[in-house]
Amino acid sequence: HTFDDQVWRVPFIWSWPGHLPEDQIREDLCELVDTGRTLLALAGISKDAPVHWRGRDLFNDPIPARENQIVFGQIGWPNVQAPLFADPRVTEIRQRFAHATGMELEASWPIFSMMRVAVRTPRHRMDVSWMRDGRRLSLAESDGNLFDLRSDPFEKRNLWNDPSSRPIVADLMQKLERWFEGMDKPEAVFGRVF
Repeated sequence: HTFDDQVWRVPFIWSWPGHLPEDQIREDLCELVDTGRTLLALAGISKDAPVHWRGRDLFNDPIPARENQIVFGQIGWPNVQAPLFADPRVTEIRQRFAHATGMELEASWPIFSMMRVAVRTPRHRMDVSWMRDGRRLSLAESDGNLFDLRSDPFEKRNLWNDPSSRPIVADLMQKLERWFEGMDKPEAVFGRVF
């Protein structure tokens, strides 16, 4: 439920003696969506990857130039009125959570009523409120976090409201817009919003 460094900077460790390079450490950004293409390539069946799959083969595709490395993330749901929330499996998950924790998961909880998105480059990390109750938020309605990872690697100074950061926010928002436009938006999750 967060985009903090401890969530984003998780080591991705691959080992297959005799097949993958040993003792190699890379610093390029990758996402979990890269796993599918990478595994299919390692199995020798990369041609069978569905065309709509995002991600790259981490061992055969070229490593993007540092300035072109970018990853995205999403937490929360765009629309609590979407059909997914009427699904009995969601009800069962809520009941299991309530039983295990003694806390009731209501649809009004922020995690269910708001979608937050994030973008990370080698230089910056930004997360922002994106949708609430099925409606896309304007930049003025959004709250966000922006960190300069070069000068502030421990993310202690939020630059979101710093006027000198407006060009960075605008650039990263544009990247988020392009990512979101290309995202699959199944009606079961997004409802009829799009």
